[in-house]
Amino acid sequence: METENLPENIGMLDMDELAKLGAKLMIKQALAAEVKSYLESFADEKTKEGYPAVVRNGYHKERKILLGSGEIEVRVPRTRHRLKSDEKFESIIVPKYIRKSPSLESALPLMYLYGISTNDILPALKTLLGKKAKGLSAATIGRLKKEWEHEYLNWKKREITEDYPIIWVDGVYFKVKGMKEKTCMLVVVGANSKGEKEILSMETGFRESTESWDAVFRELVSRGLKAPKLIIGDGAS
Repeated sequence: METENLPENIGMLDMDELAKLGAKLMIKQALAAEVKSYLESFADEKTKEGYPAVVRNGYHKERKILLGSGEIEVRVPRTRHRLKSDEKFESIIVPKYIRKSPSLESALPLMYLYGISTNDILPALKTLLGKKAKGLSAATIGRLKKEWEHEYLNWKKREITEDYPIIWVDGVYFKVKGMKEKTCMLVVVGANSKGEKEILSMETGFRESTESWDAVFRELVSRGLKAPKLIIGDGAS
């Protein structure tokens, strides 16, 4: 699946910029998974010479789409059928001529974050898209989920190369589906010498637990974090 490297300053983006970046990457990954599934459906078709009948053929012209998080640029993949000129890939996620996102734009990642299983996501998408959802298989959804998990793991293991004289720590509680008690995320935010803030770590743990915070900072030190001049917390963390 195609991926796009996250910018080095991702932790310094404001909420609007972060939302736009996340939407752009999410749509790009979804399109890559969608076109891959399309190509796989023609895997048995070959030319007389034995070459694949359907192949990738670059991208359509870049288009701007208005999302809830703002306007982003999208490039939809193209395909070419060597035997049938009228057979072409048409995206369900980003339909032809669309300029404003459908409800699917936020539905897929939110379903995943809310804990809906792959098998439950497909019926929900069919409700949103109707007959057009037939091209979205469980394999496509599963591939996207693995990609999101992989990107998160890369983010949490990234090397810390800057100095952060000031660090804020806090425990933020979230309600998780299927659990009676809220889950606590231990969040560490650093400010560099220019005053720019970056999220350094987000891990589950116990807000009042010294052991939980020790584990967070041991991991940060192993990634390269240098001792700050000031650590700010609310007393409980």
